[in-house]
Amino acid sequence: MLKYTPTLYFNDNNGVVQMIEYIHDVTERKQMENELIEARNLALFASRAKSEFIANTSHELRSPMNAILGFSEILLSGKHLGELNETQKDYIKDILSSGNHLLSIINGILDISKVESGKMELYMDNVSI
Repeated sequence: MLKYTPTLYFNDNNGVVQMIEYIHDVTERKQMENELIEARNLALFASRAKSEFIANTSHELRSPMNAILGFSEILLSGKHLGELNETQKDYIKDILSSGNHLLSIINGILDISKVESGKMELYMDNVSI
């Protein structure tokens, strides 16, 4: 691809107008620009796909995790199955603790996904340091 650039010069000495033309081969630059645009579009597509995958996966993990936590709390209360011994209570407490930890990680991933998609609402507030 050739780029044509005319330039006019005025010669003050004898009033003659001179015109100088420049022709540049910009094929390589245009090709690089097109490659950069294609790479940018590919990166944007990949980023959107990643964000959608993270959001969908997080939601799919969150639902069963809530069931695990809910049933763990029911078991720990001992109301439906009768009294539990200390070892059983410790096991259920471990399940509950681990489930809460996993749920906080999943919520953090969902928050990152919301930030990336621009759906996170931030509120300014004063805090005591």
